[in-house]
Amino acid sequence: SELTAMVDIVRELSVAIEAASRTPRGERALKGHDEYYEFLVAGRAPVHFEIAGGRLKFGDGPAPRREPLRYTRLELSEGTLRAILNGDLSPVEAMERGELLLRTRLYGGGQMIMLLRAAYDLARARRLESGSPAQRSAGSPAGG
Repeated sequence: SELTAMVDIVRELSVAIEAASRTPRGERALKGHDEYYEFLVAGRAPVHFEIAGGRLKFGDGPAPRREPLRYTRLELSEGTLRAILNGDLSPVEAMERGELLLRTRLYGGGQMIMLLRAAYDLARARRLESGSPAQRSAGSPAGG
């Protein structure tokens, strides 16, 4: 059902960002930052992450605080979010295509982009380990 799909993408996002936060890139993103990130996935209720004191906390609903220098809103479709979390589209590529919009101050939002990138990298690494056909065909040419 649609509700199940919504819960699934929210759970996937939460699990992926939590795993990403434990990577070296993710640990750098959390260090020394206190900020709220609100995700608006088209057609879905908002969810948010809080980075405070080097820790990451997930919550349902809009970000409880929206201080101009400590708040970023990310807007994207469920398809774009799935593509990032599956390792098919990097967050920077999504921004370049206009499929991931950041509503923030100048240079804001970088920590969540780092976490999304770490989630993307983890998904790509899992795909390489599992030897999916898409990755095998992208390998070196025959006889190379």
